[in-house]
Amino acid sequence: MRIGLTGGLAAGKSTVAAHFQAAGIPVIDADHIGRELLDSDDRLRAKVAAAFGLPPPQPGEAMDRRELARRAFSAPGAQKRIHALLHPAIRAKVNERLAQMEQEGVTWVVVEAALLLEAGLAEDFDALVLVEAEGGEQLARFQARTGLSRGEAEARLRLQLSYEAKLARARDSGRAVYVIPNRGSREELAAQAEECLAWLRQMKSEHD
Repeated sequence: MRIGLTGGLAAGKSTVAAHFQAAGIPVIDADHIGRELLDSDDRLRAKVAAAFGLPPPQPGEAMDRRELARRAFSAPGAQKRIHALLHPAIRAKVNERLAQMEQEGVTWVVVEAALLLEAGLAEDFDALVLVEAEGGEQLARFQARTGLSRGEAEARLRLQLSYEAKLARARDSGRAVYVIPNRGSREELAAQAEECLAWLRQMKSEHD
């Protein structure tokens, strides 16, 4: 069974993913795969650098992801360009890992991806888990994680689909959807994740 885990920036996805992993469900981090590709796939790196006016990185040289992010979030249409370059490569790598895991006998796996719904990947999964965070808390966590100013952080959050739009896309996919509200402490989020696990176990028993 394939489970898609998503939510806005700094909504708490990684905390939920860690809880699932601790419970024995393997987790593939699609965003981490994207970072790996920007560090290792020279052809992709060259295309991304050219699209955003960055110096082409030399083999083995790290791409300036902070500057890339600044440019990708700074102009209308820039996000679409970076997504068009990265999403097909990320999706191919995720599917490669899923196929390998399933060949090894893994019966369920979580794919954590911030832009799962924006990229139109909902139908790749049997179930979707959407983490929803209160706006003020989400903004504070995002600033703490990135070091961005309030204005920069707000601008990036505005470029994402709203929670309501994400939920609508998830439901429109026809897949089973579970929403985890993240509006309290880490302990409260863990309790919500545990309730979601019970739902997933029930789904898995029916899926198997």
